[in-house]
Amino acid sequence: TVTIQKEVADRLVALPGTKDYGSLSIWIQSQCTAEVVRVLPPTAFWPRPKVDSAIVRIVLDPARRAAIPDRSFFHDFIRGLFCHRRKFLRSELASCFKGRLEKSQVDAILESVDLPPQARAEQLDVACMLRLCEACRRALGPG
Repeated sequence: TVTIQKEVADRLVALPGTKDYGSLSIWIQSQCTAEVVRVLPPTAFWPRPKVDSAIVRIVLDPARRAAIPDRSFFHDFIRGLFCHRRKFLRSELASCFKGRLEKSQVDAILESVDLPPQARAEQLDVACMLRLCEACRRALGPG
């Protein structure tokens, strides 16, 4: 349990399709449960900050964590996809894996996880992001 800036707390618990949803949301939610317990106004502190704060409870979920075959790859994968969060997945994946995956392979990966090329990273929930990541990791092969 931690007290942090409300803006960061909002990112931790954000849902797909919202402005706060990003790689941090996916990273935390893929391995933990996170909830905002309480929002605290600046008047709760001395000296007063210029922003609201939030008490956030984050609980590691070993089953969720174990469901990620390669956490290092997953971390790099989601960070890469959110560099240009408004880009279409097809373009973003082709850019992230330039020289390692052909566009036809990217198309096959998207099809294998039932995603249209026009989907955007900010629209994908954690489970879908995990499937997409693993499909990319398998397509890249060892190394």
